[in-house]
Amino acid sequence: MSMNLVPGQSDWGDLAAALTYTTEPGGMRVDDLFQREILDIQRRRGMFGQRLTNLPATGQPSRYIQQTALPGAQEFVNPNSLIPAATGTPNRTEKALYLKALVGQMDNSLFNTEVTNQQGMFTPLQAKDFNDAIDALLKKHDKALWQGTATAPTDSATLEYAGFFKQLTAATNPFTVNVAAGVSIVEKFNLIVAQIMSQENVDVVPTAAYCHPMAIEALQREVSGKASFFNQVEITPGYRVNAIATMAGDIPLIADPLIGKTDIDGNGVTDSYPIAIVTESLLEYHYLTDSNVRIFELGLAPGLARRRVMVKFGGFLVKAPDQAHGLLRVADNWTPPV
Repeated sequence: MSMNLVPGQSDWGDLAAALTYTTEPGGMRVDDLFQREILDIQRRRGMFGQRLTNLPATGQPSRYIQQTALPGAQEFVNPNSLIPAATGTPNRTEKALYLKALVGQMDNSLFNTEVTNQQGMFTPLQAKDFNDAIDALLKKHDKALWQGTATAPTDSATLEYAGFFKQLTAATNPFTVNVAAGVSIVEKFNLIVAQIMSQENVDVVPTAAYCHPMAIEALQREVSGKASFFNQVEITPGYRVNAIATMAGDIPLIADPLIGKTDIDGNGVTDSYPIAIVTESLLEYHYLTDSNVRIFELGLAPGLARRRVMVKFGGFLVKAPDQAHGLLRVADNWTPPV
């Protein structure tokens, strides 16, 4: 790139002549000087995936046992005849979760590697491309935790996870509530928490609410000037969020854009902002070998490209999807109650 400038004069130059091959891993070649820091404001991980409990899978599928009720046959009897009418038996059922495979690949061509290496840029650029590829895989993982298309944890045919919404739907979750325009979000939020905690036969206490950012904005519009937010909660070191007061205590409102929008009335149109009220101890990721992304270098591919493949094996499980979690779907045309 060449420009003839008079001293003290500025002009725009054509970057096409100076910058080439920006789309290939490790392949940015610069003929003139630019800032070495690449402008990068791409979203990476969601908060939900970083707070899950990671456990080793028991196999394929990963299995566990759930107690569905306490033994029956308890009764009051005549003190002089201590003989129950029936014998209690355990009430347990086997549950299964099929593991899924998530992969990514990155190739570094020999030519681009040698050009950027000669320019002294290859090592930091390669490291960035490598980290970006891992982040992209984890972002897809985090999004599928919410929106995965498998119909249930036992769906072995679908390649993706069974996302949070699918697992609640498969269990016919009774704590799913639509919030239309003019209806109080705070009241519905507290109602769901109260209903979950009022179940006579299970002992669960919701601990967090993962929200579409626009759902939190709607909540803030409703409570503006009111004392509904009593506290702030630190969910990761140095990161504090508002908490809403409920009978379960202060429940943090955690924004996660990867939760996406949902279909409020089943017409196939995503027209609501979700608020997932969850019991976090009952949300698990079952992994194979390692919960982190594993990286394999396959040597030279055809064309002498250096190839690396990233792999993550595991499955996402919502335990007690019909008892321990709830879902608010706030209409995207929501307005505060009058």
